[in-house]
Amino acid sequence: MPNDNFNVNSYNQHGGITAGQVNIGKVPRSLLPPIIQQILGIAAEYKGKKIVVSSAFGDSEAYDFALQIKSLLESNAYTVESMNQKMTVPPLKGQSFGPIDGGVEFLIGSQ
Repeated sequence: MPNDNFNVNSYNQHGGITAGQVNIGKVPRSLLPPIIQQILGIAAEYKGKKIVVSSAFGDSEAYDFALQIKSLLESNAYTVESMNQKMTVPPLKGQSFGPIDGGVEFLIGSQ
């Protein structure tokens, strides 16, 4: 059985990381001003129509980003009819939008 206990000593260190394990991954997406403007510009064309936000099934980062988009739209007086997770072939990647019957769907895929 591996020993999960270890000791780290750091003397006179300025900056940097002193750790037994460092995990580095992709930074989760967030709504930056250019993205906000783009989303609101697209939504303006569908004011009063059906708006759906969908994310890649099983991808928590995509789902969290889709929730940010849903909140943005709702805080700007748009009604989001539904929030979905989709399993597609090929899998959703990035973010896009497309017309649906009577409105628009914002699609949030994996990074």
